[in-house]
Amino acid sequence: MKILITTAFLLLGLSAHSSECNTYEAQVMGSIESVRKMGDVCFYKVSIDVINEHALCPLTKNEIEESTVQYEAGYHDHCLYRFGGEFSGILVKDRNDVITFD
Repeated sequence: MKILITTAFLLLGLSAHSSECNTYEAQVMGSIESVRKMGDVCFYKVSIDVINEHALCPLTKNEIEESTVQYEAGYHDHCLYRFGGEFSGILVKDRNDVITFD
Protein backbone atom coordinates (compact mmCIF):
# COMPACT_ATOMS: atom_id res chain seq x y z
CA MET A 1 0.00 0.00 0.00
CA LYS A 2 2.86 2.37 0.82
CA ILE A 3 4.32 1.74 -2.63
CA LEU A 4 1.03 2.69 -4.31
CA ILE A 5 0.72 5.90 -2.32
CA THR A 6 4.34 6.84 -2.98
CA THR A 7 3.96 6.12 -6.69
CA ALA A 8 0.77 8.20 -6.85
CA PHE A 9 2.50 11.18 -5.20
CA LEU A 10 5.47 10.89 -7.55
CA LEU A 11 3.22 10.81 -10.61
CA LEU A 12 1.23 13.78 -9.37
CA GLY A 13 4.43 15.66 -8.72
CA LEU A 14 5.79 14.91 -12.18
CA SER A 15 2.58 15.91 -13.93
CA ALA A 16 2.33 19.12 -11.93
CA HIS A 17 5.96 19.92 -12.68
CA SER A 18 5.65 19.23 -16.43
CA SER A 19 2.82 21.74 -16.78
CA GLU A 20 5.25 24.42 -15.58
CA CYS A 21 7.69 24.00 -18.48
CA ASN A 22 9.11 27.22 -19.84
CA THR A 23 10.80 25.36 -22.67
CA TYR A 24 10.53 21.94 -24.31
CA GLU A 25 13.67 20.10 -25.36
CA ALA A 26 15.03 17.14 -27.27
CA GLN A 27 18.48 15.88 -28.14
CA VAL A 28 18.40 15.04 -31.85
CA MET A 29 20.35 13.90 -34.88
CA GLY A 30 19.02 14.59 -38.34
CA SER A 31 19.45 16.21 -41.72
CA ILE A 32 18.68 19.62 -43.21
CA GLU A 33 15.88 19.46 -45.77
CA SER A 34 15.82 23.18 -46.66
CA VAL A 35 17.43 26.46 -45.61
CA ARG A 36 15.97 29.95 -45.91
CA LYS A 37 17.54 33.15 -44.57
CA MET A 38 15.52 36.28 -43.84
CA GLY A 39 17.50 39.18 -42.42
CA ASP A 40 19.72 37.75 -39.71
CA VAL A 41 17.67 34.58 -39.04
CA CYS A 42 18.11 31.19 -40.74
CA PHE A 43 15.04 28.96 -40.99
CA TYR A 44 15.52 25.20 -41.37
CA LYS A 45 13.17 22.39 -42.29
CA VAL A 46 14.69 19.28 -40.78
CA SER A 47 14.24 15.54 -40.83
CA ILE A 48 14.93 13.75 -37.55
CA ASP A 49 16.75 10.41 -37.56
CA VAL A 50 17.34 9.96 -33.81
CA ILE A 51 15.56 11.74 -30.95
CA ASN A 52 15.87 11.65 -27.19
CA GLU A 53 13.04 13.74 -25.72
CA HIS A 54 13.44 15.53 -22.39
CA ALA A 55 11.86 13.43 -19.62
CA LEU A 56 9.70 16.19 -18.10
CA CYS A 57 9.36 18.77 -20.90
CA PRO A 58 9.57 16.84 -24.19
CA LEU A 59 9.84 18.29 -27.67
CA THR A 60 8.51 15.64 -30.06
CA LYS A 61 9.68 14.56 -33.50
CA ASN A 62 6.36 15.62 -35.06
CA GLU A 63 6.57 19.10 -33.51
CA ILE A 64 10.06 19.57 -34.92
CA GLU A 65 9.38 18.23 -38.40
CA GLU A 66 6.09 20.13 -38.79
CA SER A 67 7.73 23.44 -37.85
CA THR A 68 10.96 25.23 -38.70
CA VAL A 69 14.09 25.47 -36.59
CA GLN A 70 15.54 28.96 -36.28
CA TYR A 71 19.11 30.16 -35.86
CA GLU A 72 20.16 33.80 -35.48
CA ALA A 73 23.16 34.06 -37.75
CA GLY A 74 23.64 37.80 -37.86
CA TYR A 75 22.90 39.87 -40.94
CA HIS A 76 26.19 39.27 -42.79
CA ASP A 77 26.95 35.83 -41.34
CA HIS A 78 26.26 32.49 -43.00
CA CYS A 79 23.72 29.99 -41.73
CA LEU A 80 25.12 27.42 -39.33
CA TYR A 81 24.02 24.41 -41.46
CA ARG A 82 23.74 23.84 -45.21
CA PHE A 83 21.06 22.11 -47.30
CA GLY A 84 21.57 18.33 -47.26
CA GLY A 85 23.91 18.51 -44.30
CA GLU A 86 23.58 16.62 -41.04
CA PHE A 87 23.31 18.08 -37.58
CA SER A 88 23.17 16.93 -33.98
CA GLY A 89 22.45 18.75 -30.77
CA ILE A 90 19.70 20.01 -28.53
CA LEU A 91 16.60 21.73 -29.91
CA VAL A 92 14.52 23.97 -27.65
CA LYS A 93 10.95 25.21 -28.13
CA ASP A 94 9.93 28.29 -26.13
CA ARG A 95 6.48 29.44 -25.02
CA ASN A 96 6.02 31.23 -28.37
CA ASP A 97 6.42 27.88 -30.20
CA VAL A 98 9.77 28.98 -31.68
CA ILE A 99 12.23 26.09 -32.02
CA THR A 100 15.95 26.96 -31.90
CA PHE A 101 19.31 25.25 -31.72
CA ASP A 102 20.71 25.33 -28.18
